[in-house]
Amino acid sequence: MNTATTTLILSVTNDPLRQACAGFLARYGGPTLESYRIHLDLWLRWCTQVGLDPLQVRRPHVEIWLRSLEDQNLASATRAAKFGVVHLFYKYAVVDEITDRDPTENVTRPKVHEGEQKRTWLPTLESVALLDAAIKAGPREHVFVVLLGQMALRVGEMCALNTDSVRHNQGWRTIVFRGKGGDTFERVVPVQALRDLDRLIDGCTDTPLIRNTRGDRMDRAAADRLLHRLTRVAGITRPITPHGLRRSVATNMLAQGLPLRDVQLQLRHADPRMTMRYDQGKNSLDRAAVLPYASAQYGMLNAD
Repeated sequence: MNTATTTLILSVTNDPLRQACAGFLARYGGPTLESYRIHLDLWLRWCTQVGLDPLQVRRPHVEIWLRSLEDQNLASATRAAKFGVVHLFYKYAVVDEITDRDPTENVTRPKVHEGEQKRTWLPTLESVALLDAAIKAGPREHVFVVLLGQMALRVGEMCALNTDSVRHNQGWRTIVFRGKGGDTFERVVPVQALRDLDRLIDGCTDTPLIRNTRGDRMDRAAADRLLHRLTRVAGITRPITPHGLRRSVATNMLAQGLPLRDVQLQLRHADPRMTMRYDQGKNSLDRAAVLPYASAQYGMLNAD
């Protein structure tokens, strides 16, 4: 039994608050775990400062805490993120029967203003320029951009892929991977990338699919560096992150007229509203519904 598991078990066997915290955080891993742990710790510290037992908190206390975040001039997106973690904490504390009430249940989530959201993404032409730079750079770079910028994998999912993650199914080459929440997914690889995918695998089995410059499994930092190099070669000046490529997939697929349901399935969102949140082009006047509608009507007039 490793140290982390032992610590978790000791936490669970202690007082109810420790049990609630351990049970909540045990549901997550990676960067999500670290982010949630930080936000939860800040909430618990605030409770201690004002003399509150976190498991006896009521709705007014949560409202006062949110007002205190406003007084700190935190962005609405930051306040919404902090509240989201606290809300999940109490939701699962109720599920785990540690407390019988959720004090956040009737609290209005802070509204995130569109202008405050610093979401990186690439429009279609810049996505094509990135793809071109990746193809010219080599098989690793080509497959890297396809996985993130066409198949919409998360960077952690991509880094965890092995050569045996590539399968054959119904005449297609696919990637099988473990996604957010631990579920297993399978997604089709575009046929244009298959030659470089085979070159990347090169007959190897059960080894990392995407490697760093030292030949080891790529991590998030190496993925950031590789993407930065490719965007520089492609002449792209706007900032972009690996997750920004995932956001670009949603935006550009919807701009091309793909059904929302299909885009939702590609990104593996449980709720189509989340897919719509990824769409950075929804306010573009070029996509105004009146344009094709009016063109069709004028076309009918001209036909007469």
